[in-house]
Amino acid sequence: MKNEKLYRLLKQMTLEEKIGQLVQVAGETFLMDNVEVTTGPLKSLGLSNEMLYNIGSILNIVGVEKIRKVQEEYLSKNRLKIPLLFMADIINGYKTVLPIPLATRMFMG
Repeated sequence: MKNEKLYRLLKQMTLEEKIGQLVQVAGETFLMDNVEVTTGPLKSLGLSNEMLYNIGSILNIVGVEKIRKVQEEYLSKNRLKIPLLFMADIINGYKTVLPIPLATRMFMG
């Protein structure tokens, strides 16, 4: 992304959207049929459903189908269509996860 385009995007973002890009939540949040934050860590963070669609990254969702489903749902509700970053917390040598986030772009077009 060129600097000019990046600066235009940042100027369009609200303070809440900028802060949201710094937040990471567990991927299971997006795999539930009804994303309703009523208990647990998300509730204690004070994240509303609206805020959830401004976060920057999610942790531990694997598999192309799940990643695509979550990304499409997220982008449909994110005002500026900024895609999620997908992160995986895997102990080296414990488990092989494909596609790795680096390779996800190839599968998602």
